Amino acid sequence: MTAITSGRVTIPARRVVRAAWFRNRMTLTALLAAFTVAAGWTLHEAQGMRSWMIARHIQQCITPVNGVGSACEADPAWQKFASSFHAYTVPFLLLGVPVVLAMFGGVRWLTREYETGSFRYTWTLGVSRIRWLAGTLLPLLAVAAAGAVACGLAYDRWFPAGQWLASSAPAGEPWQWNEFPLTPLTFTALVLAGFGIAACAAAMIRRTVPAMAATAAAAAAGAYLADTRLRPWLITLHPVTTRAAYGSPAGSPDGNYLLRGWLTGHAGHVAPGFLITHDGGMILPGGQLGTMLSTGPAATQRAWLAAHHYTYWISYQPHSRLLIFQAAWAAALLTVAIAAFGLATWRVTASQ
Repeated sequence: MTAITSGRVTIPARRVVRAAWFRNRMTLTALLAAFTVAAGWTLHEAQGMRSWMIARHIQQCITPVNGVGSACEADPAWQKFASSFHAYTVPFLLLGVPVVLAMFGGVRWLTREYETGSFRYTWTLGVSRIRWLAGTLLPLLAVAAAGAVACGLAYDRWFPAGQWLASSAPAGEPWQWNEFPLTPLTFTALVLAGFGIAACAAAMIRRTVPAMAATAAAAAAGAYLADTRLRPWLITLHPVTTRAAYGSPAGSPDGNYLLRGWLTGHAGHVAPGFLITHDGGMILPGGQLGTMLSTGPAATQRAWLAAHHYTYWISYQPHSRLLIFQAAWAAALLTVAIAAFGLATWRVTASQ
């Protein structure tokens, strides 16, 4: 007589991961190819710039002098450097990676399970819905994180020379949009947030095309807000305020980031109408003060300010805090990713 046992066999989590890997092997290959192309193109551009400078013996020019300029400003070869390469091709390429790959890779990864009905078969084999979702998404997130780190490392190789393409004065560039979100730490957080939004949209909508449209809108809006709202707000937290010599460089050899500069009179009151902004812009007051600050060399202006009891103040962020702000920015995006994955988990467990 044959014994019949009741109950369901518990499938190990590694088999769920292996099955997800096998079912989506073409998508994984495409994701790996996309990250490889992005990182490879970045390294190609970086090597091209370095080879160009080495051939003209100006490779030492990429080191800023006093944080605001190059020692080779008068060199004709250095002046030709910025026009020989594209300034924004590499940053735009990398910043588009999270949105595009989340749309065409992250969404399809999960909606395929729903559209083919394979998820129901997996659930009947004793696999819980949370284990199924985690096992299904784990290969995707592993590839996305590894690819993002590789792209971030490639961009770190590109940036020392590439920062000079956008401006002849790179002071503050590591704090700007074309470097701040593209380090290995911040770019990985940006990519994971994009894939979190894709998983959430796929779990909520369960149809590929509508979920792709929702992912594109949400990921693009999130990336825009993270750069134009979150990053500037973080940088303004707890700045250092100190006296400075008027007309001195906005940055420094250490890469400090100027927030603003202003003048105070002999009684400590702020001089109205005068302001130096973080991007180097200047707002001048009217009258004798404005006339004096708009003409003549900086040394003459400093002497005039001192004779009239004006003091120049600056508010800035030390370069030593850059990594802290990047970590806080990345933590905020990872929080979004965790919330998105949590919402997707809730939707999967609540579905019938």
